[in-house]
Amino acid sequence: MIFEHNLKPFENFQSQLDLKISFTFNNSILQFNFLLSGVDVSRLKLPSVQEKKERKDGLWQTTAFELFIGEKDSSRYIELNLAPTGDWNVYEFTSERQGMKPSAVGLKTPFVEASLGKDSYKISGTLDLQALELKKPLEVSATAVLEFSDNHKEYWAIQHSGEKPDFHKRASFVVSL
Repeated sequence: MIFEHNLKPFENFQSQLDLKISFTFNNSILQFNFLLSGVDVSRLKLPSVQEKKERKDGLWQTTAFELFIGEKDSSRYIELNLAPTGDWNVYEFTSERQGMKPSAVGLKTPFVEASLGKDSYKISGTLDLQALELKKPLEVSATAVLEFSDNHKEYWAIQHSGEKPDFHKRASFVVSL
């Protein structure tokens, strides 16, 4: 099954960009593609994918693409962070912003691939949700922090559900898998 959604910037955005995500969910494998397009792609901080991809903290402090995946009717969820370099991390939470710890459950490095065009950027990944011990049905949110060469940041999500950007709010986990 394929799902496609547009991400929207939080207020006070300055860029001329379009950001979409598509998901393919088959058995326990989640494949996803973030696609950025527009004249301002060239202004983004988008380092190249490194050959050696590492698990790192703090990826959301600059350009990063994120998935938040929770079990329906449960406060438990995971946060996947992907940097344009291919660096990544997965955190588990017991409830909104509570009980955060790096996920250690059967996790392999997510496959990450990225490509930069004149006015476009695509980052794709694959994640085995069974290895993370997530049980269906699931609720998902896709988000991005975009940092520009002038250090201005924009916060994008399928749905914003607060007075300020906060990707952890369960009300924003609007895609059902």
